[in-house]
Amino acid sequence: MKKETNNDTTLKNLRADIPTGRIVLFFIFAAAIWWVAAVASPLYILDETRNAQAAREMMKRHDSIVPTFNNELRPDKPPLHYYFMQGAYRIFGVNAWAARFFSVVMGLLTLLSTWFFAKRFINKTVAFWAVVLLTSSTHFLFEFQLSVPDPYLIFFTTAGLFTIYAYIKENHFYWLVLAGISFGLAILAKGPVALAVPGLAVLSWLVFEKNWRKIFSWKWIIFFAIIAAVTLPWFIAVHHETNGDFTRKFFLEHNINRFSKPIEGHGGFFLLIPLYVIAGLLPFSGLSVAFSKKIQAPDPVSFLQFCISVTLVFIVFFSISGTKLPNYPMPCYPFIALLMAFWIQQRINGGNKLKSYPYWILIVLNILFLAGSLFALLYEPATKRFAAWSCVFIIPLAASCLALYYHKIKGFGKSLFILVIGYMFFNATILIVAYPSIYKNNPEIKTRHLVKDHEPVFAYKSYNPAFNFYLEKNLIILDSEEKVRKLLQSHSNFRIITREELLPELKHLPLKTLAKERDLFEIPVTVILGPSGFDPQ
Repeated sequence: MKKETNNDTTLKNLRADIPTGRIVLFFIFAAAIWWVAAVASPLYILDETRNAQAAREMMKRHDSIVPTFNNELRPDKPPLHYYFMQGAYRIFGVNAWAARFFSVVMGLLTLLSTWFFAKRFINKTVAFWAVVLLTSSTHFLFEFQLSVPDPYLIFFTTAGLFTIYAYIKENHFYWLVLAGISFGLAILAKGPVALAVPGLAVLSWLVFEKNWRKIFSWKWIIFFAIIAAVTLPWFIAVHHETNGDFTRKFFLEHNINRFSKPIEGHGGFFLLIPLYVIAGLLPFSGLSVAFSKKIQAPDPVSFLQFCISVTLVFIVFFSISGTKLPNYPMPCYPFIALLMAFWIQQRINGGNKLKSYPYWILIVLNILFLAGSLFALLYEPATKRFAAWSCVFIIPLAASCLALYYHKIKGFGKSLFILVIGYMFFNATILIVAYPSIYKNNPEIKTRHLVKDHEPVFAYKSYNPAFNFYLEKNLIILDSEEKVRKLLQSHSNFRIITREELLPELKHLPLKTLAKERDLFEIPVTVILGPSGFDPQ
């Protein structure tokens, strides 16, 4: 039997009158943004292209065990997202849309699970506002249209946490089974961190509630057995197939080392992760100062305490991690959204206005984003002519100013409506129009015509991995000047893709620079080389 405390029942009776049709509109909006953006944007971001190409290589080899990129072992991540991408490739062909298809599905499932469990354990109004919060977040929408493992991690971690809570509160065995499967798949998406951090959050919450009976329940043995059944067959198989190479590199370099020190320059100070979360959950995070002071439950409410535990553990864990990236704390976004949704319901039900300063904070943040986007586009040589796109940040700025005005004359609810409409319009513009327009000027697209129809194509040491995906072939890596010299002796026509900083190593060889394009918003410059005297026209 499902047990409810008096406080849980009180929460469910608080104005649970949101029409179902209204929530459907937000699901349709998110789906439309994701589907169109997945088609409109080129695959260019480093992680996107490597993941998409690795999935294709596994599919071409009919290999479900060993992930590779350019025929070399890729120990960065487990294979779950590769499997989903391969499924989409078989249906839609190998293209950017297919590589991102199931990322979009994961986004919709994350929204659906947040809606379902919030409605189950709080009420329909809080569930509605949680979905509104997430679909208003540019960062949340952006992440689920990328061909990376994070959308899979976020959904399965969210589903695992929700079902763990449902099991603890309702004691139905099927919730425990679903939780074990969810966390097993989350581990296959990202690795052991997918269980370690959520597990710490659940344990912290159980200790806070002094629920010792659940902590020491023998049924956790079944939970971990399910996880082992889902994960161990692949980890054992890849260990065997690579003679332990994947195991060493994945667990040491991409897990322990990422936590102990910055990897690839992605470090930062302790408060960087909270700042990522604030920026990622705009516009409603701009009201977070008022949220922290005004949230009041009738008494301690278990589900809200669970959300607080998940939020704090994720933020603190990745704040002390050596490597810090904006996507790391994203599995806690639905739980932050639920906390803020509960606060929104309280404010609307109470009919109380907020003070003006949270809106002013939001206005200032949007001014900073407007100035930062203009600087970034002007600073990057390849995007100077797109500097006018920074004007798109006027949309959230205008929405924030209007929200402040309406809050003063119409109240809190009307101001939220203005913010939601403004950010929906902004997200549609930035993700469907602005982002694709800018990134279609990346160096791979600009130089593709020089290498696409030619054989052979080589790479000297380092290069942009987007070439692999769009050339539909692996590149021959030349890792020394001597190998380039031998190439010149054996071939009269070829292409070499490399980086500008490596050109001094080849300056004594008869090579001609055919193109030189800086990677968008990055330091490296892509260079296309051919034999001296070759005319690309």
